[in-house]
Amino acid sequence: MTDDTILHDREDNEWSEQFLKDNREKFAKQCVDVLRLLYQGRRLTAKNANDILNIADGGRRLREIKAAKKECMKGKRITNGKVEGVEYFLEIPKQPTKQDLQEWFRKYQEEVEPPTYKQVNLF
Repeated sequence: MTDDTILHDREDNEWSEQFLKDNREKFAKQCVDVLRLLYQGRRLTAKNANDILNIADGGRRLREIKAAKKECMKGKRITNGKVEGVEYFLEIPKQPTKQDLQEWFRKYQEEVEPPTYKQVNLF
C-alpha cells in the first residue's frame, strides 16, 4: 500500500527530478511507514525515523508528510531546558463525550438571551 499523494511532484534540477521518478515507489512506501508510526501516537525526529525504519532520510519523509497532512504538527523537543531538535506528531481531534456535549449545551443556554415576545394590536 503506497500513497503517491504524499510525495511532492517536482524537484529543482534535472538530476534530482530523475532520482525522484526512479525512486518514487520506495519513497511513497517510506512515507506510509512513517505515517503509520505517527498514527500510533509516536513523536518522531528525523533520527528516530531513520533508526526505527532503517531508512536514509527520515527527515525528508517527515517534511513530506507535514506538507501533505494538516493534522501533522511540528514542535521543538525540549529536555532539561535545552532544545534538542524538531519533532513531528499528529494532532488528531477526539470525539466529544456525552458529558462534554451536555456541558457545552448548558453554557450555550446560559449565554443566549431568552427571546422576548411583543403583542401586536391587530385591530
